[in-house]
Amino acid sequence: MKHEDWKRELLESVCAHKDVMLLSVLAVFAGAFCVAWYWPATHAASASVLVRGVQVNVNPGALDRPEIRGLAVPREAIATEMEILLSPELVRQAAQPKEGEDGAELLARMERIRDHLAVEVVAATNVIALRLSDPDAVWAEKTLDDLLHRYLAFRAEVFHPSGQEGFLNDRVKHYHDGLRDAEDRLVNLSVESSVTRADVEIDNNLGLIRDLKAQRNDLVQQRAQLEHELKPLQEALAQDRVQYFTFLDLATVDHIGTHLKELKAEHARLSRIYRPGVGPLESLEAGIQEAYGELRFEIQKILDSRQVRLAALTQREQNAAQSIAALEERNVDLQRHGTEVQRVNRELGLLAYSYETFSKRAEEERINSAIASANFSGEVSILNGAAGTAELI
Repeated sequence: MKHEDWKRELLESVCAHKDVMLLSVLAVFAGAFCVAWYWPATHAASASVLVRGVQVNVNPGALDRPEIRGLAVPREAIATEMEILLSPELVRQAAQPKEGEDGAELLARMERIRDHLAVEVVAATNVIALRLSDPDAVWAEKTLDDLLHRYLAFRAEVFHPSGQEGFLNDRVKHYHDGLRDAEDRLVNLSVESSVTRADVEIDNNLGLIRDLKAQRNDLVQQRAQLEHELKPLQEALAQDRVQYFTFLDLATVDHIGTHLKELKAEHARLSRIYRPGVGPLESLEAGIQEAYGELRFEIQKILDSRQVRLAALTQREQNAAQSIAALEERNVDLQRHGTEVQRVNRELGLLAYSYETFSKRAEEERINSAIASANFSGEVSILNGAAGTAELI
């Protein structure tokens, strides 16, 4: 019974308010019809970007070039590309600011792009999908297409700043000038020293020094022997009594000495017979003095000859010593020259390596700049250009 009362009450309530309910249904239906019929259509332009590689930032001052071998594209790289696509500067460029334009108009266009631009990663791929919604289908497609082309140039500027090329060119010029200076110094060293091969000349000089030292030692021995022979000869000449100089073992000296001895023996014999000053003794004494004078004259010539020989030996010894000293000094200069040449050659090697490295980097940067100016990138590609859709959103 209670159940029948509940149904009766509900039916009575519906019947009592049927006009209100009917009007509400009609109002909702009319509103939906108006929205569907009169609400402006919203079109969408779609595009996609393929991330193909990893951008490697290289220090322009580094000498070693990194090697990239089949690196997978990390999620961070894809996220970076998405941030570049949504960056305010890229949006500002896509809004195409005009000279003398009111800032409010530019901000309005930027807001129009930013509020209706959707960027997302296609699942399980390296593809970034872009969609720009707007009631104006032509504007959406044109704006998205312009944003894609500006994106390539903008990311190239981000990863390859224009100042980097100037820095690399400055480094190339710096090392080129350094190379020329080092080469000029090397030429000047060769001209000043007149040396072609310092190591060969040093070896030759060492051989000459060995020969000269051996020659000097022989001269020293000869000089010592000659001085040893001259000493008794000088002492004998300095004495007043008669000397026969038999130690010289010379035929002329022995002949005069033998004749002098015979005269002395005859004088001794006659002195036992005659008184001093008598004719035979006087004549014999004169012969003795004459013979002894001849002997001393011969000895003096021998002494002078040997002194001249001693002076010549001494001079030759001094010359050998001077030549040895000059060669040793020359070797020191050659060693210094060789060390300087080695230092300059090492400097040339480093400068040449740095010049070649920075030249390659500068050329790579020029290529990257040319690629950027051609709206092309080695890391990303526009997979699908901007295309409008006919469906309503």
